[in-house]
Amino acid sequence: MLRPTHVRQHVNFMRSREFNVGEVVAGTGIDAQKLDDPAYLVSVAQAHTLVTNMLRLSNEPGLGLDVGGA
Repeated sequence: MLRPTHVRQHVNFMRSREFNVGEVVAGTGIDAQKLDDPAYLVSVAQAHTLVTNMLRLSNEPGLGLDVGGA
């Protein structure tokens, strides 16, 4: 299980690019409203689905470089 810190950063990155948060977390089971709660945990599978959604929505194969540089 993962703390929500990185997931929140990923969601905020996509939000800054004007993507709909609901679409970014779709199918993950992640409650975006709980990402500020340090006790909230996200599974590796949920995080993987989130990244898959990010890549699909952005259609940018190099998205990881952009996220890492943000």
